[in-house]
Amino acid sequence: MTKPCCVPKCKTGYKSVKLKCSVFKALTNVERRKKWQAAIPGIKQLSSSQYVCEKHFDKQYIHRKYVKQDASGKIIAEVSFIHPRLHESAIPSIFDSMRKLK
Repeated sequence: MTKPCCVPKCKTGYKSVKLKCSVFKALTNVERRKKWQAAIPGIKQLSSSQYVCEKHFDKQYIHRKYVKQDASGKIIAEVSFIHPRLHESAIPSIFDSMRKLK
């Protein structure tokens, strides 16, 4: 079972939700975690043991494969990650489930 998403009203990670979705652990870096905390509406405190699901990140920040290119830009290797990875500058910004709270 995946970990539940800490974003209010998001049901990712609960047994009742069958759709598989990747989750990302809140950052241990205090400065960056504060940015996540400020970005998530309705959350007062975000601890490093909580998770945010991929639904709350722009797709450009979620890396699902490693791509190696040569000097000319030609792809010479491509490997899919077992677990997607989040770009270090990613901040949660999509909160469709929060519209009803406003």
